[in-house]
Amino acid sequence: MTLLFQKLSKKMMNNAEALLKNLSCELGLAYESQDWGIINADPKRLREFIQFYKTQYFCLSATQKFDLGELIMASANEAILEELITEETFTLFLQFIRKYRKELEYHLKYWSSLEDTEEFPIIQILAESVNKLNEVGRISKKRS
Repeated sequence: MTLLFQKLSKKMMNNAEALLKNLSCELGLAYESQDWGIINADPKRLREFIQFYKTQYFCLSATQKFDLGELIMASANEAILEELITEETFTLFLQFIRKYRKELEYHLKYWSSLEDTEEFPIIQILAESVNKLNEVGRISKKRS
């Protein structure tokens, strides 16, 4: 590894760390360098996190969108697990997935790949939603 590459890698890591610290501060969450979204998941704040993502979308970096996506997925899973999700919030979550599916692609694949539906009840919901989204995509392509 060249010295220039090492310096660039370190600078990028420092930037990602700073962005995550900023996001933590904005949302009043603990800064954690690893598994930030899972550690800070809060089923009672799911709507707030979705609204923040939507209203700050153009101000967020790709890194922040990724981290916030993880937080929203983990919070939704917790809300379902603890039976705290209302029909209105559930609908908001599904609309969020549909609207930002490209940005959430990694998270959708990750959560859909998990197998323990007792610990991760979101799996079935995501599988159904992703299948519907894929079906809509195939129909749209056929019409074009």
